[in-house]
Amino acid sequence: MLKKEQHLDFLDDRYPFLNNFKRVFKQSLCIFSLAVIALTTPLIISCSDDGKDEITSNSIPDSTRRKVAFFDGDFNPVDNGHLAILKEAKDTIHLDTIFLMPYGRTDFSEIDVSYSDRRYMLELALEDYGDPSFVISDLISSENVSVNPTRLFKELRAEFGPRKPLFYIIGSSILNDLDEMGYLDVINYVNIICIKSVGGELSKLNKNMKDYVQKYIVREEDPKFLEYTNDPCGHFFYIDRQATNVSIPKIKESIKEGLSNSYVKENMNPRVAKYAVEKGLYSH
Repeated sequence: MLKKEQHLDFLDDRYPFLNNFKRVFKQSLCIFSLAVIALTTPLIISCSDDGKDEITSNSIPDSTRRKVAFFDGDFNPVDNGHLAILKEAKDTIHLDTIFLMPYGRTDFSEIDVSYSDRRYMLELALEDYGDPSFVISDLISSENVSVNPTRLFKELRAEFGPRKPLFYIIGSSILNDLDEMGYLDVINYVNIICIKSVGGELSKLNKNMKDYVQKYIVREEDPKFLEYTNDPCGHFFYIDRQATNVSIPKIKESIKEGLSNSYVKENMNPRVAKYAVEKGLYSH
């Protein structure tokens, strides 16, 4: 009895056209496989000068469109204003995940409370807030090395791939400091979400920042606002609603009076406030 391979060879000898059929079939299969690989390989995207991304195809799977945002700060301490900003950004842009990144150290602000204490207070606040899309990241937790914003977001872009919509959340009150802080170039790797905050009116921007914002800004009244939020980078999304008026300096000053202080009660998670008072974090 002929084995399977012998049987096939026998058929090939008897019916020569089968050889041609098998060869054409194999070639077609290879071409199909290459096409599948080509269609599923990440596309090369770069943010152009006009703030619009250059994409070679619109056939991007929904899974790659999940929106990831980053929100850094010293969280010293975390207050209800931080959470209000995050909620405003999440609801407006339809974000799926927001990574909260406490600084270990920065060159532009003095941090007088340890990273571990600030992180623990953030844990308490998020635990009670109960939104699983808010996630703590220790990516910039080093207390020995300052953050290099451009390098940080360049590395994040490489990690998440070229197509995923990424966002950096800020309050408008820090806009005039972005250049000095080294954050202007991050828009080449992520979109910026700017929430209106106390003292951060766009009319008060210096000339450099006015030009910068004008170049990249997308306002909510733009008919394509939500469509642009699917782009990987290159936009400055301005949300002209003040999410909070909480003052960190006032929080620090008020907490010296203890948990009974009305400003503390209104603007801090009670467990966070209790921890800060018991540890004497802001008593000096």
